[in-house]
Amino acid sequence: MASSDVEHWQCDKSLSQCMSYMLANQIMCDVTFLLGEDRLKVQAHKYMLASRSPVFLAMLEGPMAEKGKIDIPDIEKDIFHIFLRYIDDVLSINNPKFTDYLSSIYPSEIEVKEATETNNSASCLDIMDTSLYDKRDDFNFSIANFPFLSSNIPSSPTYGVFISQLIRYARASTKYTDFVLKARRLSDKLLSQGYVCDRLTSSLRKFYGRYGELVIHYDVPLSRMVDDILS
Repeated sequence: MASSDVEHWQCDKSLSQCMSYMLANQIMCDVTFLLGEDRLKVQAHKYMLASRSPVFLAMLEGPMAEKGKIDIPDIEKDIFHIFLRYIDDVLSINNPKFTDYLSSIYPSEIEVKEATETNNSASCLDIMDTSLYDKRDDFNFSIANFPFLSSNIPSSPTYGVFISQLIRYARASTKYTDFVLKARRLSDKLLSQGYVCDRLTSSLRKFYGRYGELVIHYDVPLSRMVDDILS
């Protein structure tokens, strides 16, 4: 049985927060690095390194993968810790000392250029926000576009409408606020048509569990999503 401390860091936390906690507290680490001339030991998670770096993927997976402890004599322990935090997306790249660690983060074969012309703005490629606009939301009359619970339709597929719409909203909404706005309007409408809040909550939990890949970028725990949509 898990201790209360373990339960505490897992409950109501996002995936990135849990990953950061596991790295900081060395929980379930499965790879060991020996760093610097003194060969100081640092442990990390293979999945995290491999998911963020093709170099580490080649180093840790496949027939040519290194076995046992991995020696990196040209990087000191403190710098490697910062490198791990950078990979884990915990350390802000706006850190004023970031350039001090470039040689440790990027291999010498890669030329890193200063492309920022000013500290007040930056150029970005291929960043786009998407959201849904339904012109029917602006009509000054109500539209019966979802089944009423009092109809002859079985209840299970009726509540399935809620899940299907959540999937559609999540796929089209880059921002969590846009997703919640649409989902909240939908839940209010369904509740006014006789749907039961507990069953809508259960459907929302099913959606979150089965289609986590659609909402993981929102970085929001289930408890908050339930509160935002159905409270």
